[in-house]
Amino acid sequence: MAAKQSRKLSAAAWSAPPSHWIRESVSEKPGTKSRTARQFGLLAREFPDCPFVVGTSRKSFIGRLLGGAPTEQRLHGTMATITAAILQGAHIIRAHDVAAAAETARVADAIKKQMVMESVN
Repeated sequence: MAAKQSRKLSAAAWSAPPSHWIRESVSEKPGTKSRTARQFGLLAREFPDCPFVVGTSRKSFIGRLLGGAPTEQRLHGTMATITAAILQGAHIIRAHDVAAAAETARVADAIKKQMVMESVN
């Protein structure tokens, strides 16, 4: 029941015009199967103070991109998607390989911070 309600809320959030979203209380996990990098970027720009969750860990699209790699061989692809998501504005990462994801997130955050500082100067 909760999963069904969550899917309804997610669908409603994505179909509602941005002006109807409540910035202070939304933490959304955009579906990785149907969202593109461009959409993640649009979400991040439209709601810069609204955290969103990205959970691409070991997903089948990574396996396809890696030539059919099985689940246990998708670590590097997962870390690449985490980096891309953080650079596009993701605030929260969900991952199976926590230590690797935390290390990747620290590096991606540092890169993003440097990019922001360079764009200001």
